[in-house]
Amino acid sequence: MIMPKDYYSALYKKVPGKWVVLSAFGPDSNIPVRVEDIAQAIEQRASEVEQSLYATFAVFDKPPSKGRGKAEDISAIGGVFLDIDSAVDGKYAEEKNPPMTLDEVKALLLGFGLPEPSAIVSSGRGYHFDYWLLNPFIIENDEDRARAKRFLKSFNGYAIQKASEVGIKLDNMGDLARVKRGAGSKNYRPNEPVRPAVILELHPDRAYDLEALEAFKPSPVSRRREKELVAKDSAPQWKLIAENEPFIMYCIANATTLPYGHWFAALGIAARCENGRQVAHDFSRLDSVRYSEAETDEKIDEVLKAAGAVTYTHIINDLGFVAAAEHRFAARLHSPLDFGRLDPEVLHLVQENVFDLASGRYYDNETLTPTLRDSFEMKHGHRLADPHKSFKQSELAIKASRADYLPDEERIVGKGDNPVLNLYQAPKIEPVEGSCDTILAHFDYLIPDAADREHVLNYIAHMRQHPGIKIKSALLFVGPQGNGKSLIFDILTSILGSTNVKVLTSDVIENRFKAGWTNLVLLVFEELMGVDKRASNSLKQWITSDEIEVEEKGTKFFLARAPRGTMFTSNHVDAIILEDKERRFAAIQTAEFVQSDAYYLALVDALPRELPAFAHWLDQKPITAFNPQAHAPQTALKTEIQKRSLSPLAAEVKEAMDDGEGVFAQAVGTAEQVVDYMVNHRGWTRTRPTAGTMGNVLYELGARNIGERRLKGIGKKRLWAFRDVERWKHASVEELSDEYRPGNPFGLGNNVVALRKIAA
Repeated sequence: MIMPKDYYSALYKKVPGKWVVLSAFGPDSNIPVRVEDIAQAIEQRASEVEQSLYATFAVFDKPPSKGRGKAEDISAIGGVFLDIDSAVDGKYAEEKNPPMTLDEVKALLLGFGLPEPSAIVSSGRGYHFDYWLLNPFIIENDEDRARAKRFLKSFNGYAIQKASEVGIKLDNMGDLARVKRGAGSKNYRPNEPVRPAVILELHPDRAYDLEALEAFKPSPVSRRREKELVAKDSAPQWKLIAENEPFIMYCIANATTLPYGHWFAALGIAARCENGRQVAHDFSRLDSVRYSEAETDEKIDEVLKAAGAVTYTHIINDLGFVAAAEHRFAARLHSPLDFGRLDPEVLHLVQENVFDLASGRYYDNETLTPTLRDSFEMKHGHRLADPHKSFKQSELAIKASRADYLPDEERIVGKGDNPVLNLYQAPKIEPVEGSCDTILAHFDYLIPDAADREHVLNYIAHMRQHPGIKIKSALLFVGPQGNGKSLIFDILTSILGSTNVKVLTSDVIENRFKAGWTNLVLLVFEELMGVDKRASNSLKQWITSDEIEVEEKGTKFFLARAPRGTMFTSNHVDAIILEDKERRFAAIQTAEFVQSDAYYLALVDALPRELPAFAHWLDQKPITAFNPQAHAPQTALKTEIQKRSLSPLAAEVKEAMDDGEGVFAQAVGTAEQVVDYMVNHRGWTRTRPTAGTMGNVLYELGARNIGERRLKGIGKKRLWAFRDVERWKHASVEELSDEYRPGNPFGLGNNVVALRKIAA
């Protein structure tokens, strides 16, 4: 069996001290790790979380400042890899490719002319084939970075093209910051067995010159002319141009003040359309003051002598009409005249929709409502025989690499073939300075504690001022039914935007399909009740993760933004289990009494008048003291919920631990000591807990196992640090021996608090 440490040692042998990023879909999901430690880090992380783990293949000089790192952060590449899915069983078998054995995949790739791989890793549902460089390619400047990008893209492109010729699909791994499943980790998929990612072959001596691998390039493919363009000798339609093309639309709207250069360029477009001379005269006649039939005829003759219609290069560079360069369609065509040759039905289809390659869904460009392919074809089937095929074959169609949630960005972010679709829609409410006293008075009533109320208002103001920044804590409102908790969410829906807020009932928490929970400023769960520890833990990644992997019925898994803020309501204090060291929830006690009907009617009546002023108040509220990354405050209600969440044994141990009594007077000890103290000195009369059971309790209360240590005059002991974990984790043998006192039944060491108790 080939060990992960052997694989990674060979892979990164020549780049000591560099960094990679270990990732998972969940809290604290991106962890920078030195290449020397990556195998150990994967092993440790795999023991902590039941999630798929990934690591960057290329390396960084230093930990990236954000996330997994970008292509601009990469400092060296050690090779390239291919990813071939070929699951032999389970739900995802034959999703992309037929089941194939390792020998069949090897024969396939060798048949493409590719060299023998340096390593082969089973991903659990397919294979990664590595091809290593003799010497790492160090990236020192932009030219090096461009070469590295070309190499990875070309090598992958070659394999993808060859595989497609025999009906096999390969994922594109050809970008600098690409991650691959961590060798030594596990492959988790819903409703499927967990499968290990293991190294099947390792041949460090099989390494290649960069130039040798650069020779693998995909063959150039001639792009068919846009299918919706009619034959060249067909006359373009002026109506299509005038209604859809940005330069001509501008010229028509500003006909009476149009500079000569703009008019002459537009005239050349009009004159080349069907009934061109008449169209050109009609266009020129829009400026009745300067129009002359004779002069227009003369200019039409002149413009038609030119080799062709005006191009966007001339319109943008010479006429200065830069809007054409930013136009989603004009930027992809040669001349405004091309708009006149488009099939109007296809044009409307690509204007109204964007396709998300990551999730396989269409989005309405206006409402951003997602639609699956079958529904899309049903919706547009009256227009075209095959809407999906027409969209797919159109060079004008926007095929986004992914949909994202990016406040303050344009609808389409980035240029090229695969930009990003921005799903964020700004709230429609216009902030206006004025009185919002009724709304603020409701917050005063609903949240009696001033500190709690200030935290809630800061939380809301942050979502309003910074809708793109994740708040890594949640608000839990607890109070009697009918006191006005839900009215808060009506207010937030207005000031944050109805498309940015989703309110659900808590019975959906364990639903499988959660795509609808993503790409929001605020996600709310109302009527929380009976949420056990497992369900509570499942919510953690939604509260702390920036991105999360989800699926929707009829789609594959895809990454989406977790909500920027999360809130819960309940009528019951014991609605959810909160562990003793839980730092994600701020539990807010709401008013214990319910106001009169007249009070709530007056509040509802005031909302239309005061909401714009409340939005303005939130926009102006100073929130520099609010840290969206910080732990939630420890409110009085949260302490009460945590106390109720503990088992009887854990509650008893916590009391002793908080008071620093007995064995907890010392900072370190064993689980057996705690068991002995609880039974013989605290009077625990129920079933005697085992050391393992007590270990689980200690961990729940924040203590940590610091491993087996050999203590002076005592021997080996498996120690727990009850507090100051980091200090005692790295303490010397002498310090641990001084602190640990096995002979004293109360576990007293040199702890001052404990000595004071004895003295008292």
